[in-house]
Amino acid sequence: MVSGLHHSGKASGLPERRLEVGLLVNPATAWGRSIISGVGDYSRSRGGWVLRFETNGGRQTQYLPKYWHGDGVIARVVDQEQYEALRRLKVPLINVGGIQSWPGVQSVSVNTERIATMAAEHLMNQGLRHFRFLGVRGFGPSRERWRLFREAVEPAAETVGCWEVPRVMRNIRQGQQRRESLIEWLNEAPRPFGLFAWSDEQARLALEACQFANLAVPEEASIIGVDNDELICNLTTPPLSSIELGVDRLGYRAAELLEQTLCGEARPGPEVELLDPIGAVGRQSTSLLALDDETVAGALRFITANLDGVLQVDDVVTHVGVSRRNLERRFKAATGRSVAAEVRRKRLERARRLLLDTDLPVSQIAVRCGYEYPEHFITAFRKENREPPQRFRERMMRKNRHEPRV
Repeated sequence: MVSGLHHSGKASGLPERRLEVGLLVNPATAWGRSIISGVGDYSRSRGGWVLRFETNGGRQTQYLPKYWHGDGVIARVVDQEQYEALRRLKVPLINVGGIQSWPGVQSVSVNTERIATMAAEHLMNQGLRHFRFLGVRGFGPSRERWRLFREAVEPAAETVGCWEVPRVMRNIRQGQQRRESLIEWLNEAPRPFGLFAWSDEQARLALEACQFANLAVPEEASIIGVDNDELICNLTTPPLSSIELGVDRLGYRAAELLEQTLCGEARPGPEVELLDPIGAVGRQSTSLLALDDETVAGALRFITANLDGVLQVDDVVTHVGVSRRNLERRFKAATGRSVAAEVRRKRLERARRLLLDTDLPVSQIAVRCGYEYPEHFITAFRKENREPPQRFRERMMRKNRHEPRV
């Protein structure tokens, strides 16, 4: 391949100038900004492209002006009219994150089956047996995700249900009716239950409805969304868990495919390339195991609240006020783990999150996860993850940033 500034156009089939690329995604959303960020990352790695995109959102993000004469287009193709207009440009087109494929167009999207499976696994790991899905009415991809989620939880489920919200609220009264209907549906669900929402926005609606219905989150309702939009997830009370899609990787991969096409180096492959989501980002909306045994639930809350100290099993026993033998028996029956194993699991879970979300050195992460000596933390982490903490951090950052998983 050649860099963004081309001096060897005859050999490469590319113009002897910077590539000019039309970028048609909505920057008014976190999703769209992540796509743009990924394309920008790839552009810089190739010497810099001229990227043309709208900054105000709206319908203008679907089309290019008539005077535009660039080299290729990366777009989220949403309908037949837009598809035909872009094909008339007679330049390579990559469809990024679209909800359907288009003839003759290479597409890059996120694997929706893995999204549903990750959400199901996250909720099942909380010990839940009742599951609900909040989707979007009349929207095919939402229905498909509901089907996949239902199939994933069925082996563990006692009950499964779905409710759909309208795509558009036309007035305040419709919004109030939606909330009232959602509250009624949530109140009918056996408690505790786990709810998977089509997006973080729908998860926020569910969380607000739970608050109006006096349903405790996560004790009675555990909620997880999709997109990991930090503006939404961190402004709710409690903060929302979500599936992190790694959308910037879609933009990066779409830009890579576009340059390969322009270079004549495109390799035969699937018309739609699917990248796995990165995984579930657990926050307080799904933070507690759903248990009938309040003593075990209290032990779990105490463990979660005290991970940054030198926490011993005897400390947990003292907190819940039963004998160690009694607690160990009940804890094992409810969770399948000993108290010590749960403390270790929670510490390493926090460590993985800190390694990915912060720049803290390993020695500080060890202290924040309750390890008196960094060497003990490194040994425990290596045993659990089969690699030391720093190598895990470097590998995951490379993989999540640039490496597509098909």
